[in-house]
Amino acid sequence: MRTAISNVEKQVLWRKYRSIGYDSDTANKKIKEFCDFIKSLALRLKKQNKSEEDINKRFKREFEKLCRRVETERLDKENE
Repeated sequence: MRTAISNVEKQVLWRKYRSIGYDSDTANKKIKEFCDFIKSLALRLKKQNKSEEDINKRFKREFEKLCRRVETERLDKENE
């Protein structure tokens, strides 16, 4: 069961945040917030007796949503 994001996933997020103008501290803070969210989500799903497969699928969906939100924010900043 995944309760944390990998270093590669953190690097992807960090680069995305930096590309839209966040400083290192803010990017790291946002990544930590996401990590905390994923950890609590995984524990909550485990308490609901969800399978590891379901938890991993949910993790992937949440990671994809976050990447899309960051990309949308980048596009919005470019169009300003």
